[in-house]
Amino acid sequence: MPQSPLDVTIGVNPSGYSQALQQDNTNVLIASDGIFTTLNITTPTVVYAGVGRLAFVNVIVAGSTVGAVYDGSSTSGNTINNQLAAIPDTLGSYNISMPVTTGIVIVPGTGMTVAVSYDK
Repeated sequence: MPQSPLDVTIGVNPSGYSQALQQDNTNVLIASDGIFTTLNITTPTVVYAGVGRLAFVNVIVAGSTVGAVYDGSSTSGNTINNQLAAIPDTLGSYNISMPVTTGIVIVPGTGMTVAVSYDK
C-alpha cells in the first residue's frame, strides 16, 4: 500500500543548524533535545554562559535535597528571580525546555549528581 511522505516542520535551532522540529508534551515545537551535554555535575556549576536553551536535566544520583537551575553566569548571587526550575531529589529525566538569556547554572541538591543537555 503506498504511503505519502510524512509531514515534517523544519526550523533553525539556537546553534543555527536546520533540523526537524519536535513537539514537547504540551504540543510546543522545540528545535532539539539538546546538542551539547555536561555530565557528572555534583557541585554548583556554570554549564554555559550566553543565550541558549536548557533542554533536559537528568538526575543520575538522587540527593537528599532539591536542586535548582538558574538563568545566570555565576554560581553565586542566584535568587528566585532568575530561577528556571527546581531539580527534584529523585532519579529521572526532566524536560525543562526553557530559553536562557544569560547562561545556565546548575546547583545540584545535597548528594545529587546530574547531567544536562542544552543548545547554545
